[in-house]
Amino acid sequence: MFVTELVMMLVVTSMVANMARTASRSSASTESTSPNKGSPKKKDMASMKLNKSKPMRRPVYNFKIMKLKADIEVIWCEKTPRDDAFLHPLIKEIEENDGFRENGIVGVSRRRAGRLDNTLLFNAIDGYPRRLIVHVVNDSTYESRTAMLMVLRQFMMKPENNRYSYDYQVNGTSDLTPTDEAMLESVNAYIPDSSVVNIIMAVFETADEMWFENNIEIANDYFADQPYPRYAIDQLGFPDHVVPENGGFAAGFNPPPGL
Repeated sequence: MFVTELVMMLVVTSMVANMARTASRSSASTESTSPNKGSPKKKDMASMKLNKSKPMRRPVYNFKIMKLKADIEVIWCEKTPRDDAFLHPLIKEIEENDGFRENGIVGVSRRRAGRLDNTLLFNAIDGYPRRLIVHVVNDSTYESRTAMLMVLRQFMMKPENNRYSYDYQVNGTSDLTPTDEAMLESVNAYIPDSSVVNIIMAVFETADEMWFENNIEIANDYFADQPYPRYAIDQLGFPDHVVPENGGFAAGFNPPPGL
């Protein structure tokens, strides 16, 4: 009899404990599904809808300028170091409407690979030709170069020219001009040979077959390397043979005795 009562007591105790645990879990579940006081307010279910488009990121484009020899500055705008930014409205304004002529902008040129490489450059991303804005100056200072970039930036930031809200910037990294004037590069370091000739013909009043002879002291500011390109030889009288520098003899030439 005593054993039976003991078993009954254990059964009842177990049932009570289970009921308590069940009630506790039920309470916790109710609390977890209830909104917390600090949680943000949600929209009505009818107005909840997933947007499949990616979040918009505002691209940043950086204007650049560099003073070259021969009183020429070149201007471009970078998306990346290997890609030009979107400048179609600005290029169109310069090429079709002679825009910014009062500021010294004379045109737009393709961009070459380097002084010793006349290969034309293209954007790495989309293959679009890279371009340079050609700026003719009398005096060039950090302030004047920055001011020129700000004029072009202002044009590109107009709503009608910037429908995608790109961020065009002019900052402390925009001016790439060397501080030492002796380090300025020749025009053909950035601009293709044919375009260099076109710049000379556009800038100088007399640009004919006698131009080289009459301007020997500045000719190397435009073409720093020999042999000179055929277009410059035909149009501007650049020599079609290697010209010795500093009064010396061309390599491989053996002067006769007495010279």
